[in-house]
Amino acid sequence: MRKLILIGSSTGGPGHIEKILSSLPKDFDATIIIAQHMGDEYLPSFATRLDRESKLKVSLAENGQEIKSSHIYICTKKSEIQYGKTMNFIVSENMQSNYNPSINALFDSAVNIDSSCEILAIILTGIGDDGVKGIKNLSGSGRETIAESHKSAVVYGMPKRAAEAVKEIKVLSLDEIINYINKFGA
Repeated sequence: MRKLILIGSSTGGPGHIEKILSSLPKDFDATIIIAQHMGDEYLPSFATRLDRESKLKVSLAENGQEIKSSHIYICTKKSEIQYGKTMNFIVSENMQSNYNPSINALFDSAVNIDSSCEILAIILTGIGDDGVKGIKNLSGSGRETIAESHKSAVVYGMPKRAAEAVKEIKVLSLDEIINYINKFGA
C-alpha cells in the first residue's frame, strides 16, 4: 500500500518543514509533497537546502514527473496530482489562487486517489485560509487530517481555520506532528 503525506504551510513554514524533514529516517516509507507559500525565485534554493538536510531525496515538482515512493517534492505554481496507473504531477502556470503554490489545488487533486493509497494531509503555520477547502474535502473522503496547534504555529491562521472547518481533524503541536509523520511512514 502506498502512503502519501501532503503538507501545506505559509508564514513560519520553512523552519517547521526543515525540522520535520530532518527527523525522517533513511528508510521512511511514504512520499511527501509540500506546498509552501514562497516566491518562485526562492523555491529552487529552498528545495536544495532541504535536500542537504534530509536523508531522503528532495526536489521540485515538475510537469509530467512521476511521483516516487520515499521521495519529497516541493510544489511550484499550481501543482496537482494526476492519478492513473502511476501518480504524476501536473504543474500549471494557470493560477486561480492568490497563493503560490496553491495548497487547495494540491489537496483537492488528491481527493479522488484510490483508497489503496493512504493519505495524510497537514496544515502548518500560516496566514489566510489556503488549504482549508482542500483539507475539508480530503477529510470528507475519509482521509486523515492534521492542523498545527496554536502552541507551536508561528501564525495560527490557516491551521485555526482548518480546525474550525473540519470536525474530524487532529490538532497537534509541531513535535506531535513530527511523531505522527514518523509513525505514518514507518
